[in-house]
Amino acid sequence: MQLINRKYHRVGHLFQGRYKAILVDKDAYLLELKRYIILNPIRARMVDSLDE
Repeated sequence: MQLINRKYHRVGHLFQGRYKAILVDKDAYLLELKRYIILNPIRARMVDSLDE
């Protein structure tokens, strides 16, 4: 871990500061989150279709 931190000029543990909890209290917001999660790999060009 120290080697990686030195190589990328970082400090702390791997997942430091990455967690964020958001309360989803409306169905419309939940639907938007689902769309984002499902379509994000396509938009990031990690896959060509949802089947992958």
